[in-house]
Amino acid sequence: MGLPFVRPYLSGRTAEDFASGANFAVGGAMALAPDFFRGKGVPMGDRMHLGIEMKWFHDMLDLLCPGNRTDRINQFKKANILIGEILFLILCSCVVMGPQMNICLLEKLRKLHSGVSIIYADYYGAAMEVYRSPEQFGIKYPLEACCGGGGPYGVSTTGGCGYGQYKTCDDPQKYGSWDGFHPSEAAYKGIAIGLLRGTYTQPSIATTISSCPQLTELGSSIEYKMYLFLPSQEPMEQN
Repeated sequence: MGLPFVRPYLSGRTAEDFASGANFAVGGAMALAPDFFRGKGVPMGDRMHLGIEMKWFHDMLDLLCPGNRTDRINQFKKANILIGEILFLILCSCVVMGPQMNICLLEKLRKLHSGVSIIYADYYGAAMEVYRSPEQFGIKYPLEACCGGGGPYGVSTTGGCGYGQYKTCDDPQKYGSWDGFHPSEAAYKGIAIGLLRGTYTQPSIATTISSCPQLTELGSSIEYKMYLFLPSQEPMEQN
């Protein structure tokens, strides 16, 4: 879509460093703080979590716009802010929480922040479409890792992508997983199409920014067919 790569927050120091945005994601970060689990009697070491990432976000707002609230609102009128995804393609995702719970929460947020356009994106539904009909996206091996060890799914206990005895596939575009943990670029492209041009956002992104030429190009790059289903009724099997 012609957007620049987003700079990791911890690698920047000045407002100029974040002129094209900032990325607060940390590998392995949790949604809840470790204290929550400790309070439940679950042993837990210090881990990065969403609360810290949100603090970084507020710190960056102060860095970019140290003035009053009105100045900050004016500066961020055209900003795109993505929060998520939490528990993506894991059993404790939207299958458990339920889409309606998310929608009700967003309705409350919309009333509290009437000047902000809040769009709910169903990552789980968009991803399940890719894995249910991988051939629509040119994916031949939806559940196999392109980079990893041996085994039926391209993963091994003796090695993984980047360490031990591992190998990479010849054509990553035909695989649904990159390393057994992260979706491949082909899978992410299918998910993006489902969100940008499909029915997996409320309100629909396709109707709100239909004049964007990049979306038209993205959707026409592959043969795309929408399959509707309720992920809360048919969760993906966990082995």
